[in-house]
Amino acid sequence: MPVILGIDPGGTTGISLIEFTPGTEPKLLATSQVGNGLKGFLRWHKMATYRWDFVVCESFTLRPGIHGVDITPAYIIGALEALENPRSKIHFQPPSSKPLCDDETLKRLGLYTKAYPHSNDATRHAIIYLRNVRHMPTLRKGWPE
Repeated sequence: MPVILGIDPGGTTGISLIEFTPGTEPKLLATSQVGNGLKGFLRWHKMATYRWDFVVCESFTLRPGIHGVDITPAYIIGALEALENPRSKIHFQPPSSKPLCDDETLKRLGLYTKAYPHSNDATRHAIIYLRNVRHMPTLRKGWPE
């Protein structure tokens, strides 16, 4: 079964591993919240025991005129691009896509993890990817209307 690695990069990076098939609802395999920015993410990546088929990651855009922005996500994205198999695709999604999958949607799908907001954001990105590719089991359960 294919596995998605969802990543919400930052000072505390959210990690989510989700398994799915074309005919089955997504299943949460593991979640993690990794502190210590880039160093923490590199340590997690080195120690990861799960394997994944592709990555869905929140993108980072530096907006002009905003000062004092934490650019830790940019470092983590760079490391991710260097560490991943060059043949594997990393799908990037803007932070603005997160409202497409709120906490209630994650709960309907049985993928909400209480007290892990960064992990939930990583899961959110993976689910939005499945929504965008029209994965029907995800659409039926997550957006039943």
